[in-house]
Amino acid sequence: MSVDCPTIVVPEFFNTVTAALSQKYELVAEIGQGGHATVYQAIQKNLDRKVALKVLLPHLVNDQDYIERFHLEARAIARLRHPHIVTIYDEGSESGVHYMAMEYLDGTDLHHLIKEHGRLSVSEAIGMARCIAGALDYAHRYGIVHRDVKSSNIIMAKARSAVLTDFGIAQANYASLHTKVGSVLGTPEFMSPEQAGGKAVDSRSDIYSLGVVLYHALSGRYPYHASTPIGTIHKILFEDPVPIGKLVKLPAAVEHAIDRCLEKDPAKRVSDGKELIELLNVAASHKDLAHRRAPRHIASGVRRAIMRGAFALTAICVLAAGYLAWQRSAVAEPPAQTVVEVQNREPRFIQIPNVVGLTKDDAISVLRKGGFQVGEMRSVAVPDPAAKERVNLQRPAQGTQARPGSVVILFIAE
Repeated sequence: MSVDCPTIVVPEFFNTVTAALSQKYELVAEIGQGGHATVYQAIQKNLDRKVALKVLLPHLVNDQDYIERFHLEARAIARLRHPHIVTIYDEGSESGVHYMAMEYLDGTDLHHLIKEHGRLSVSEAIGMARCIAGALDYAHRYGIVHRDVKSSNIIMAKARSAVLTDFGIAQANYASLHTKVGSVLGTPEFMSPEQAGGKAVDSRSDIYSLGVVLYHALSGRYPYHASTPIGTIHKILFEDPVPIGKLVKLPAAVEHAIDRCLEKDPAKRVSDGKELIELLNVAASHKDLAHRRAPRHIASGVRRAIMRGAFALTAICVLAAGYLAWQRSAVAEPPAQTVVEVQNREPRFIQIPNVVGLTKDDAISVLRKGGFQVGEMRSVAVPDPAAKERVNLQRPAQGTQARPGSVVILFIAE
């Protein structure tokens, strides 16, 4: 089992990277580090623009599987263009230094924001989750599963517009290329049950993780946490979380959205980003109704004062109160119906066929007949002429459950 590694401090690595990338980038400062990579603020010299430069740590540069995955993912994610997904500008290697350059985001990651300033308001949390749900829905349509959606991978940029980061190391669906059976990649507190159990994951695993992010943003706590990663994983697999409603008072529709995201059975979970946005829209409308009801309480108090002062107005007040109660019920009813309709909607998934080894044209034909869209990328050059122009990798992999119309990316041998 593999989980996030402790930070590895390599002071001299800054000088190594500076020397290797001096033709293209000027390193300014280190701004973050994890078990896989160090991130630097840098200047891209030819365009004179600020970038975030992510560089693989030295202990991974001899791992050919990891290096291949790093560059494969970088090229795939670089094709994504979405306002709430970090943009990748460049990737490559120089003198043994493997890197990718991304847009530099001026903001704070959600984890540190919660740690320093406390939990988000309901409106802030819903706004954040809608942004990330839209980003995930877009990525999933291209067959890319993030696999490490967590608070620290969400940057709250200026005006608190949320941006999803860290697609580029081992979290995208392409990581399954060399992931051993039963291994676990990701951050334990945010893992879906299927991910924690070392099973194959799909887009619904990302939705679960976003549900954990929303739970964390609103309560300041995680649904599952133990003193060790193994203990946390055990809780995810075999225990139920503390309902968020017992930790913080929320509109019922918000609790409903979080509960749907945190279903252990993927078939019962929110199926995709679009459905989650629908639930969050319902939650937002409930919150707004609560605000609109407030003046009516004030009006009720005024009515009571008038009743005490003038008996003649009693009948008018009773009629007014009845009208307001009817109006309140009429306004509140449609959102409740919407919740039920969304909850009862059953997602439809179909299995992606195996097209590895087929010619490009045959593979495209099989996938399109199966109801899928097809994306194409060029893979590594192969010495065997018979293998050229054939599919040597597909993502998502064969057997993955996906929605009709999802994109399957084919890697064609050159």
